Amino acid sequence: MIIAGLGGLGGYVADVLVRLGVGKVIGIDYDSFSEGVESKLGTPSFTPPVAAGIMVAEGVKILLGENHKESFLIFFDLLNVEFQRLNL
Repeated sequence: MIIAGLGGLGGYVADVLVRLGVGKVIGIDYDSFSEGVESKLGTPSFTPPVAAGIMVAEGVKILLGENHKESFLIFFDLLNVEFQRLNL
């Protein structure tokens, strides 16, 4: 079961969370942040579609039963072209 998928954006950097099952995944209160890097740098128009594409691709893989047994977080930095997956 997919409980949540969310993305956070700031400049060239974003994260995508895919949460499976029920329970607390990470203890970050995103409402406690008043301002992010995007308030000074902006967010390039291509960053949100990359995050959305990753979210859709991972969601489809989950629905097809392909290889997802735990929640995970994907960080990416488009300025340096780096991706990192963190299993939660």
